[in-house]
Amino acid sequence: MRILRQFCNPIEEEELYTLKGHSTSVISVAISPDGETLASASTDQTIRLWNLKTGQEIKALRGHSNPITCVAFHPKKNSVLFSGSFDRTVSVWNLETAQITHTYVPLSIKLSVTRARLTKPYFSPSSGI
Repeated sequence: MRILRQFCNPIEEEELYTLKGHSTSVISVAISPDGETLASASTDQTIRLWNLKTGQEIKALRGHSNPITCVAFHPKKNSVLFSGSFDRTVSVWNLETAQITHTYVPLSIKLSVTRARLTKPYFSPSSGI
């Protein structure tokens, strides 16, 4: 199992916990708007959700067919997550059901693309998502 990152208390410089779960490298992480959940994206084709208070894994999300290169929470909705992958799609996840609700291809949304790698989704206030 790969270690995501050791979380430390910056004031006391003590380790709080180590997040373990991915079988390969973690490429991207995002923290929910309420600050309670961390999403980690990996080349093992999974997204894992972590409780930041306890360090426990909440659930694993599966749906991409290639390594996942980026994750981002909806800026106002803790239950909506976006992910980009080497499969050249961006998926919109409902975290309450752990299901993909929409899948987009790069030509239909604004993306930062580096060598065909989706690196960051951009949010539009008028998008309605």
